[in-house]
Amino acid sequence: MLKTLTVSQLKHVLLLIEEAHKATSDQALRQCIVYGVGALIDSVSCAWTELNTDLFKTKVATTTAVDISDDEMDVEKALLLFNQYAWQHPVIAKIINTGDPSALSMSNFFTRSEFKNLELYRFFYSTHNVEDQLSVGYIDNGNVKGLSVNRATWGFTQNERNLLVHIARCVFPFYRMLQHNTQNEIEQQSLIEVNINTITTYHKALGITPREAELLAQVAHGKSNKQISLICGISEGTVRKHLENTFRRLEVNNRVSAITKSIKIIQRLVSE
Repeated sequence: MLKTLTVSQLKHVLLLIEEAHKATSDQALRQCIVYGVGALIDSVSCAWTELNTDLFKTKVATTTAVDISDDEMDVEKALLLFNQYAWQHPVIAKIINTGDPSALSMSNFFTRSEFKNLELYRFFYSTHNVEDQLSVGYIDNGNVKGLSVNRATWGFTQNERNLLVHIARCVFPFYRMLQHNTQNEIEQQSLIEVNINTITTYHKALGITPREAELLAQVAHGKSNKQISLICGISEGTVRKHLENTFRRLEVNNRVSAITKSIKIIQRLVSE
């Protein structure tokens, strides 16, 4: 999946995930993600929504949490409408019935005319200039928790789907940990998946020296060679040489690939 993302997209995803992991509350994380995803994927708005799984039995949803990147939206009024027709949402239904972790859109289930005939579209999406929606989510404690991208045009690319799934895989475990407020080992492993500070701890497993790991961690924090040289008290030429050696040892040829490969190696070690 990572191979389908551009270098620029991957860099922005890593920065977004790093910012998300600075969140100290579930609300702060939701807000970070909806605005961050909105900057990565062309959209009219992004939303993080949580609602009860009983809605498909009662046909009345109760939203337990929501954050929307559209600052002009009347959230209370919008929720009343959405809750009334949420049972018609095909992605929510699929998550409840199968737990499918894929990023799926309305256009995966309906033709454009079929979507427009839904009450969910006529009374909710059409009033917010939403012509298609891409969503990914999971079930936890009787609630469907999901991240959605709303678009004023029909259709999403595979690249955009991959982008949303990758972000979800990285932030959902940490969000679960914040909400549950536990130190469960599995949740800690999910956090380490994107915790770039662990690069220095696992330098032997990465096949690089402690100094190379220190510099790579600074790269992961978005520091330039000049900034790293000032932080570490070495010349830019020495920084460049260390990074060249690091790339060679990791068998990559750029900064983003080095960070991504390091994180994947660490994740594999922790999960064993």
